[in-house]
Amino acid sequence: MYEISYSPNFATNFVTSSLFLILILCNSFLISSIIQKKNIKLFSDYLPIVIFFLFFLFFSFVFNLLLIFYSNKLIISFFYFTLGLLIFLSLINFKYFTNNIKKINLFFFEKDKSTKFILLVLFIFYLITILPISDADSLALHQYFATYIFENGLANLDIIKYFEFSLFTNSEILLLFSPMLKSDNFGSQLNFFTLIIFFILFSQKKNFFLFLVSCPLIIFFISTQKLQLFFSILFLFLFILVHKKLIKNKIEIFFFTLLILFYISGKLSYILIGGPLFIYFLILNKQNYKFIIFTSFISFLFTLFPILFLKSYYFGNPFLPFFDTYFNDRSIMDAFSLSVRSSEGWLFNFKDFKIFTKPFVPLTLSGLSGSLGLIFLITLFNISLMRSVYFLPLIIIILVLSTGQILPRYYFEAFLILIFFYNFKDTKFVKYALFLQLFAILSLSISFVFVAYINENVLMNKSKYMNRFSYSYFNSIELEKLNISENILAFSLDRNSIFIEENFYPTRYINSMNLINKNKNKNIINYIKENSIKYIIIRDIQKIPKCLSALKVDEIYQKKSIRNFLIKNKKNKFNVYKINNNRCGT
Repeated sequence: MYEISYSPNFATNFVTSSLFLILILCNSFLISSIIQKKNIKLFSDYLPIVIFFLFFLFFSFVFNLLLIFYSNKLIISFFYFTLGLLIFLSLINFKYFTNNIKKINLFFFEKDKSTKFILLVLFIFYLITILPISDADSLALHQYFATYIFENGLANLDIIKYFEFSLFTNSEILLLFSPMLKSDNFGSQLNFFTLIIFFILFSQKKNFFLFLVSCPLIIFFISTQKLQLFFSILFLFLFILVHKKLIKNKIEIFFFTLLILFYISGKLSYILIGGPLFIYFLILNKQNYKFIIFTSFISFLFTLFPILFLKSYYFGNPFLPFFDTYFNDRSIMDAFSLSVRSSEGWLFNFKDFKIFTKPFVPLTLSGLSGSLGLIFLITLFNISLMRSVYFLPLIIIILVLSTGQILPRYYFEAFLILIFFYNFKDTKFVKYALFLQLFAILSLSISFVFVAYINENVLMNKSKYMNRFSYSYFNSIELEKLNISENILAFSLDRNSIFIEENFYPTRYINSMNLINKNKNKNIINYIKENSIKYIIIRDIQKIPKCLSALKVDEIYQKKSIRNFLIKNKKNKFNVYKINNNRCGT
């Protein structure tokens, strides 16, 4: 699937996405300028970013609509029509861009030292952003789902086999641009360009951007196809509008309700974060509560309803994978929903004190890019700061904690609010913490860029880079050498992947079922039977039920590819067995 959908050439793999997003960015400012010339005052000086997000809201709505009506093949036609329209709009207003070239030069090249430093860091981030897809979540869920439904639609999707796809929301729907552009890093670039437009409009908030680019988690956000940075910046922008009381008329109210519900549609759990902001907005604008409720209903139809309808129509549960007991009672969905809630959370690990330090400092080499940093700790316990933002970040943190999650990325929106409104004082502790984090992030980023572009020569050999860093890429090449067409249970794979052929079955299903059924052997036996498994790939044959008679037929090497270049990925030998006799249950 990957070879068919994406370009093997490094340059063409990222250039198409970059040009498309630059086109969206330019037209956001262009349309804003046209509106302002007509003396229509909207959102003060921040209309370009509103239009930028509205573009993607519109795209997601159309994509969902086409999927609902079994018209996924028309998505590419819609894309070309939109692309042509954007290019035409740019050409007839070409004078606008030529008149603003001088302003662009002034913005990027004649700024103070701190701004130039931020721009340098952003350039380094861009070099990371355009690297080929590598992280596990993107390859197993976000990009895989988008690529699959672009090719096949939703009608014939086996949701039991691809149960991880049940998490899809507008984050994944927007990634349909990836196969259209033949670019496997559209998501990471969208994250990056969202950061760019926010920087253009809020460039005076230098301390905010210094805190942001010093956050260890930022490396993860600008290198993943998961659109969390895109939606998080949208949330921060909406909070700024509400908190600074910049929403003053009914048109702005309507656009706000559209965008807050679009934010929630990015991930259903975002209701825990967007909900409190909506209540805050409602309290400040209680005189317009009837209009707000009405526009919220209309906005719901454009944003959340299509996603809920798709899940309900195709898979029988609008909240899939959650609450499936009340709709279909599929045990895998109950198991998977528990897995999602407990994955690296505190539900099953509350006695381990280390997990509660994750949001602030990384404790392992593998977790270097997984924390929010010391600045989060400093701002979190700043009472005057909390009071100034009405404790909304604390409310968000408490609500997320109540679900069982402790991973730092779930508190990113709270972190953004705190650092944006933090009144930075040049205290030695804050200054040293900032310098330490900036030095670490810059060192890691430059080192990774060197490894990717020099050591692995990704410019000339995209496959070499992916062989080292892309989750399951090396494994897929090894598995193809087996040349087996029958179904294989691979204990060397913990998840599905866009690289893996459909006859390979990973262990994610079994591991999820183990959470609700402690009879692990029974879970393995049932899985083998239900999927007509003929071969098993495993290191130690003693770990499978003894009632399975298997004969060793081959050996292969497998490894766990991760993006942390400080950790060496070792190859491990796995044995391939053919099931001769299944006496289980007889």
